Order: sequence, then C-alpha cells, then structure tokens
Amino acid sequence: MEVKAVINVAIVEDEQEAVEYLSECLHRYGEKTGETFSFTHFPEPITFLEKYKPVYDLVFMDIRMPMMDGMQAAKKLREADTSVLLVFVTRMGDYAIQGYDVGATAFIKKPISYFDFEMKMKRIIFNIRQRDSQVITIVSGTAVHRLHVRDLMYIEVSGHRCTYHTCDHLVEARNSLSRLSEELAPY
Repeated sequence: MEVKAVINVAIVEDEQEAVEYLSECLHRYGEKTGETFSFTHFPEPITFLEKYKPVYDLVFMDIRMPMMDGMQAAKKLREADTSVLLVFVTRMGDYAIQGYDVGATAFIKKPISYFDFEMKMKRIIFNIRQRDSQVITIVSGTAVHRLHVRDLMYIEVSGHRCTYHTCDHLVEARNSLSRLSEELAPY
C-alpha cells in the first residue's frame, strides 16, 4: 500500500465562514480519496507573507481582503516561491484572467460548491503528486525554487556556485558537485 504524503495547505482568507467551509471540503475530500491535509489559516496576507517558508503544497487565497488584496499578495508570494500551487477563492470573477499572471492553478467562485471544489481538487492533487515525484528543491538567497527535473536543461558549476538552466529561466544557488550528483542520481 502506498503511503501518501500529507498535503500542507495555507488558507489566506478573512471570512471565518469561508475558512470553515474550505476546511470542511478538505476533510470531506480527504475521507473520499484517502488524502491527508494539514492546513494553517491566515486571516490576512501580510501575516502569511511576513515569515513565509515554502512548506505549503497548496495555497487557497481570497482576493478581496483588508490591507492587501489577494492579487498583490500572490505577486509577493511568487517572489518567494515560484511553484506552490495557488487557488483563488473569491466572489470576484473579474480577476480570473489576472490569476494567470501569477500562475494560479484554479479559481473557485464563492459561494463554494462542493462539486466544483472536488473537480478542481482532482487536478490539483494530480499536479502535487506529479510535482513531488520529479522535483528538486533549490534554496537561492531567501527564495526557494522547486524545479521540475524535466525542465532542467543543464547546470553550470563553478566552485560551490551553481546556475540551474531551465527552459525558461535561470536559478543561482550554492551547492557542491557531490551533493548535486546525489540529488540528481535518481533522474
């Protein structure tokens, strides 16, 4: 029997009723599929972003919130973590197109329908499992990047400085050639 890793979820939402319903949907989906979720609630994005660490697999984010809207927060999130899956949950359907600019995986309209939630979660879970099975994590300054091995073209190594070349960008980080060889050996 395959043991599935716990999926870490951040819910960035100022409406308590929405938080409760999302957590209920996650619980119901978990019971139905065998997935296990651990979630942390942030009532506003500033607290979420202040000490962000890339420990989340999935972020549910409202768009209309006090002090900073979800779209601004998503742009800041992408500066710190380029590959966490982001799902906007909002009443504001006008923002769906802008969601692509910040790499949103899905858009769930409030009031949330469980059927819609479940359909989107199937694709989200598939993406998480695919990503986790063929990803290397690179710490570069204060940002953490998860690079898909399939996107990695080559790595330049000079001393302990590595430049990871992917099909669409570069990531620089410190790493040793021996540790790099170990990390890439399975691929």
